[in-house]
Amino acid sequence: MEPTPGAGVTSKQGRARGGIMIDTHGTLSTLALATLLGATGCDQAGDGGNDFRAGGIGTGGGLTLNTNQWVSSSARDVYEFNRMGEWHTNSYGYETRLSQIHLPNSPYGPVTTTVGAAAGGQPKATIKPGDELEIRVSGPAPTDPKYVLEGDQLIGMQLTFTVRAFDGIDHPAIIQVVDHMDFEGVGAFYEFHKVDPISGTLLAPLCEQDSNELRMARVFDGLTVNGDTGAMTFTGQAVHHIACTSSAPGKAALYGYGPAELAPVDPMAFALANRVIRADYCADGYPYTYPGNLFGLTDNGSPGNEGTTLPDVLASLDEGVVIEAVWDDFGVLCIGSPRNTNMGREDIVCPTKRFPNGSVAYNWRPPTCETWADPDPTKIRFYSTTEE
Repeated sequence: MEPTPGAGVTSKQGRARGGIMIDTHGTLSTLALATLLGATGCDQAGDGGNDFRAGGIGTGGGLTLNTNQWVSSSARDVYEFNRMGEWHTNSYGYETRLSQIHLPNSPYGPVTTTVGAAAGGQPKATIKPGDELEIRVSGPAPTDPKYVLEGDQLIGMQLTFTVRAFDGIDHPAIIQVVDHMDFEGVGAFYEFHKVDPISGTLLAPLCEQDSNELRMARVFDGLTVNGDTGAMTFTGQAVHHIACTSSAPGKAALYGYGPAELAPVDPMAFALANRVIRADYCADGYPYTYPGNLFGLTDNGSPGNEGTTLPDVLASLDEGVVIEAVWDDFGVLCIGSPRNTNMGREDIVCPTKRFPNGSVAYNWRPPTCETWADPDPTKIRFYSTTEE
């Protein structure tokens, strides 16, 4: 029993391109999507406010602000780690190992645990598996009760890492939970700050500021994200991913498109939401936007949106709002008006475009949404909008 105690993108020339890879294959079902969605949230680093529909999905027809980054730059050394204390190498080349968990407050008082080592007759703290960041605290004796701490109970907790950078030398890195927020239907988000390993003082926030002037992060379990290509893998193992709300994975969670519920079935909704947020039109990891551009996001499968078609979306647009694109699992199906005002539809060319039937086109240009007719409206569709 575990009781709970009280950068601008205007040209594709000279830019490396990557692919989004997912280790679970298949087409996203409307049923799977409908079981997942149900939340709203805040928005992008330093780029204004938002207009969300309370209790809805995505941006609920309102406009908010996008990002083009997978990982906040200040989090690139520790954004992924193995909760069991094994070494993990992330896509930026950092080798990271969780070495210590410190809880200033627990039912057993302050607890400091060396990850992977025996407790040695002392209380022990371990990270539970799962997408809610929870710490299990065990007493010194096997018969002592076990407690699970979460939410505000984790404020003050420090995670200490050993990080091997490009110099090959081990460096200590410490992050501390300084705040906690719950978003209904989504779960817990935490604000982390880096800590000076010598003085113990707070140095700087781990995450960049989002448009609500928050620096929160959602912690995913069993997810790795390649910060260069956007490749996503649901490992089902012990790798935790810290997804800042100023990055695409954190935003996707705020909009109700988190990976946890779908990963065992089909993770495409999460990948697709990330593509929309980053204007990844070709579904190959290349963003056609930069932070601060406006977009809206809705779909045809979540509760209240079942069967929504492009004509439905067009009929519901507010003044000054236009359709940006219609999306399926493989990227855009058509383009209306790109959210990046520095380019037009004719500037979008997909070097390799894959289609649901397995066919491939090269140097593919998306058709205009003005003349596009949906070949199968029963399939999952995401609709993005932008300002005129």
